[in-house]
Amino acid sequence: MNEDDDRTGGAEYPDPLTELFAAGEAGEEEWLSERDPRDPAVVFQAAERAMSRPKGPSRARWRPSWRIVSLGSAALVLLVAVVVLVLQLNGPSGALADPTQAAAAAQEAKRFAFETESQLYFGSQLQRNASASGEVNLTGTGSFRVHVHNGGERFERIVLSDAVYFRGIGAHGASAWLGARLEPTVSITPYNASGGGLGDPLGLTGVLHTHPGARSLGEEPVEGTRAQHYAINLTLGAFLPAGSSASARIKSIPVEVQVWQEHRQRLLRAVRTFKIGGRKHETLVVTTRFRNYGKPTRFVVPHRTPLIGHQRLDPAVDDPLGASVLHALVFGTDHRATPVGRQSARGRARRVGRGRFVPAR
Repeated sequence: MNEDDDRTGGAEYPDPLTELFAAGEAGEEEWLSERDPRDPAVVFQAAERAMSRPKGPSRARWRPSWRIVSLGSAALVLLVAVVVLVLQLNGPSGALADPTQAAAAAQEAKRFAFETESQLYFGSQLQRNASASGEVNLTGTGSFRVHVHNGGERFERIVLSDAVYFRGIGAHGASAWLGARLEPTVSITPYNASGGGLGDPLGLTGVLHTHPGARSLGEEPVEGTRAQHYAINLTLGAFLPAGSSASARIKSIPVEVQVWQEHRQRLLRAVRTFKIGGRKHETLVVTTRFRNYGKPTRFVVPHRTPLIGHQRLDPAVDDPLGASVLHALVFGTDHRATPVGRQSARGRARRVGRGRFVPAR
């Protein structure tokens, strides 16, 4: 028994090319004699030669195997295509986002919608809550619409760079629109506040843009979309407008910001926790969900509404609960319901119709 027989258990070593060229066509024996029939590359080359010959018994015998290989290759291509599609939709695995880029991502998308809920806790007990929803359009000088629900009070605002429109919403529907000019005019961008107070989504992206150093908490999906979870510790002063009269103690109140961000740098969810403390162990939690990036906004500006008077863009009108918290902190009072139209340095709010107000700023 020779060495080859020892390796194969005494059986004759199989020769795949013998099967392949069983027809013994002219020239194949000479081609085969010059090559090692045990080399896989030779077997592959032989298969190609066999497939190129006219139909015959040998090719017919090999056709099923060749079809199996073809089907396997097609399945592999399909699998790769599915993986590529999933990566395009959800982002590459392990891709890191960057909260400082959320403002740029919002600006690139031009439009998005949001839903915000504000909750005030005394210890672990929920005391008050308010909600807002709206749409932002960042084309040109920008515009946004917000619908606010604060206890039994509801209202809607549309803000442009040079005008603001307001209407109250009661049990029997919305009242007529009222409008005023904005002086000075404003530019609505994701790099500064847009008049939404502590719950302002554009104010949030502006704060994130100027405060690097968020720590990664790993990957966590949001409503089926892959996202990176980040947290950063700030203070209340980061959310207040420049020139705020709040004391240093109030500005130093700790705030934890958590964001969930997808691979295109767009925010999907954000939670701001204002740890107010005090004898009531107060905490204000503001949660915002971001949706419909890049999709057309649906609100219609009431251009036919006359603009009467002028006012400044108030940074707290759209966040009555946050405004109430800030008022209590600044003036040392208990929280109160914040009316839609508040008294300001420019005079009292004007009562219109059935108890509705248009803010006079």
